[in-house]
Amino acid sequence: MDSPVSFSHKQTHKKFIVEFSSDEMLAAVTRAGEKTITVLDLKSGDPLSTIDTGMEVYGQRAAGSTVVAVGHKKVVTWNLPTRDHTLNMEANFNDNIRTATPLIICPGMGSLQFVSISPNLHSIAIVGGTFPSHYSLHLHDVPTGRCLGSTPIWGNSHGHPWFTPDGREVWCITRHGEANGLTIVEDRESGVVKLEYPEPTRQPPNTPPWLSSRGYQITDDGWILGISGKRLIWLPLRWRSLDATDRTWSGQFLALLHGALLEVVILELEE
Repeated sequence: MDSPVSFSHKQTHKKFIVEFSSDEMLAAVTRAGEKTITVLDLKSGDPLSTIDTGMEVYGQRAAGSTVVAVGHKKVVTWNLPTRDHTLNMEANFNDNIRTATPLIICPGMGSLQFVSISPNLHSIAIVGGTFPSHYSLHLHDVPTGRCLGSTPIWGNSHGHPWFTPDGREVWCITRHGEANGLTIVEDRESGVVKLEYPEPTRQPPNTPPWLSSRGYQITDDGWILGISGKRLIWLPLRWRSLDATDRTWSGQFLALLHGALLEVVILELEE
């Protein structure tokens, strides 16, 4: 197992937000509501770029040479430096910026709770609503920021939205296990995007990112188990959380997110 990737942040109770690129080459990291995004090169474990966004970040993702971030009523896209540039290159809001688009909030959004950006960087999913039970899953277009549609979240609690790897479906699973989804359909001739609403009994086609699609598990006493059940690593007490949504899996990578951590921890696992 490789050494964990980490970098320091000031102490806070807000969770880290870590999104992996679909090819598992990059990870984009920030704290919810903070202004700095760090893009990690997962092959080397080095920071590829650090971006001062100039806004509170609620969600972000990197793919290829692009970073997309969502802030308060704004969607911003940056170009990443090529890998032959100096590592840990610092950038500010205006450096290498491609677009800055207003986020046109869907009707009935209420307070914004969770944000996720699709792996193909085309769509933004937002869970918003009114405490304690009136929540909806909203979908926005990245290039225009416009609202594409919404669906109520059925259940007594809200959860984090997540996209299927192809970016064509977005789902929200509440803490009580209710699944709520949207299917994104694009007309190839007109380019018009519309939404389809899966049957209430249909379940997501993929494993949520807080559960390992490869069969890794974390026990209550802090052991990470491999596919065969072999103990791979024992997590220190400060790295543990009983809430499965306090972590994100992507293939062999595991990111620990809970707010008690002073720094993000990303592990690459090998059995």
